Amino acid sequence: MQIKKLMILVLFLFFLYGCQYHIFDKNQVKVIKYSVPNLGYFCPIFFQGKEILAQQGQDTPRDLTNMALYSSKDFNKYDRIAIFEGHFGQFYVSPYNSKEIFFMSTEGKEGTEQIIFKSNDGGKSWEQVYYDSANNMMIADMTFSPSGRNVVFLIKNDKKLGIEIIKSHDSGIHWSKGNYIKDITMAYHLVIDPNNSEHFLVSASNGLWESIDGGVSWKQITTSESLAAIFAPSRNDSVYFITRESVTERCIYELNNGKIKKISIPTVGELIYNIGIAYQNSTGNIYVIVIWQDKNGSLYDTVLYYLKNNSFVKITNIKSRDSILPNLIFDATNSNVIYFFSYKNIYKVVLIENL
Repeated sequence: MQIKKLMILVLFLFFLYGCQYHIFDKNQVKVIKYSVPNLGYFCPIFFQGKEILAQQGQDTPRDLTNMALYSSKDFNKYDRIAIFEGHFGQFYVSPYNSKEIFFMSTEGKEGTEQIIFKSNDGGKSWEQVYYDSANNMMIADMTFSPSGRNVVFLIKNDKKLGIEIIKSHDSGIHWSKGNYIKDITMAYHLVIDPNNSEHFLVSASNGLWESIDGGVSWKQITTSESLAAIFAPSRNDSVYFITRESVTERCIYELNNGKIKKISIPTVGELIYNIGIAYQNSTGNIYVIVIWQDKNGSLYDTVLYYLKNNSFVKITNIKSRDSILPNLIFDATNSNVIYFFSYKNIYKVVLIENL
């Protein structure tokens, strides 16, 4: 009986540590926590050394709608460098030039709107570069082409017509109209293959969609709601994507050569609250953040992983009363620094050694 129990224990440990789950050496990682201004919905969008850009805004009540851009050079004092009264939306920093910033306004005092503002001097001055008065459309996301410095895409949603992808070849000054894709419902994100500018993925409420001809034709990869997707050139050109199978179930899949494989997520808590995934171009590494929640909804356990050969290597975990957002941001100048955050705190993860 004792031998049988020992064999069961050995097999369990082999499965737990040898097959799927590994732990990153604590001596190889350092986590630093910073508080953010108590302004509500305050979150970072860009890191470069000690330089931070962050956004904050509110969309209610209507007459107080606004969106502001902040900067900091020490993680302590934040200066407001721009504010858009009467607008609510999202700021985007160009991956090619941190002084080139876009503000995508999706909501104003009158309701939904479609306006893009652009700054070429780090947010000091702005000009409007896009406007659409159609009240049946709504901008969902902005994407910078990985193969064209001045190529920018907008993805728009229409309840009746599906989605529309429009393109700029001159960094947002002029825009070309795109085709409507009626089969795709409520798109969230557009991502582009770094090795093939005609290869698109769209995460949407009715699944993950793929185009290999620059958005002319589309193929549905999965019918489950797709929350995010990444191209991973260093992993045999695989695609990784996250789905929401139900209110409480999130899953990660790998797509390679037309075959879909589900990747098991290590069980840490009671309910998965959210998942994020990111590909680091400079290293070819894939990182996954999993936010667990207890049944009472009062405590969160956030785990950051490095995905190695489809096995999860735990880097660090954070327990908190406030929920972490499923976003990972890499430092623009240091590949060993990764950030994740809530609306109250920023967590800086420093990898002492390369993975």
